[in-house]
Amino acid sequence: MGDFREAQPSELSLFTIPPYQSAVENIYFQVRSNSQLTGNIIDLEITGKHGMEYVDLNRSRLYVKAKIVKGDGTSLTENEYVGPVNLFLQSMFSQVDVTMQGRMISSTTSHYPYKAMIQTLLCYGNGAKTSQLTSQFWVKRRSRPFRR
Repeated sequence: MGDFREAQPSELSLFTIPPYQSAVENIYFQVRSNSQLTGNIIDLEITGKHGMEYVDLNRSRLYVKAKIVKGDGTSLTENEYVGPVNLFLQSMFSQVDVTMQGRMISSTTSHYPYKAMIQTLLCYGNGAKTSQLTSQFWVKRRSRPFRR
């Protein structure tokens, strides 16, 4: 017990390195929508339940399982070639609002896919567009249409 150090640093201790928690490296929580997913608002409520003290939104991920079908809901045949658009996940939502502790911190109009596309075009360089953005289904547009 001689090496015990208080884990709550003083706010006035400007020149010492505060201790940090290193026992928990990774936690996984599954959050499901409170409403039906077909044509309704998808409401994900991430609260402090399950002992979550801190939610790192930069490391949070949204997992979506999707299937591309025809307009009437039937499956595609082998001879029908389709594919997702750029920024596929962002194009699935028309509006995204983020609220923390009852306060709106991010809101969009019904043009969320366009906002995401414009931000990607203007804020990311070619290096990001050919590496990390490929995980978001970003593919540089060709000058002529896709050919088989």
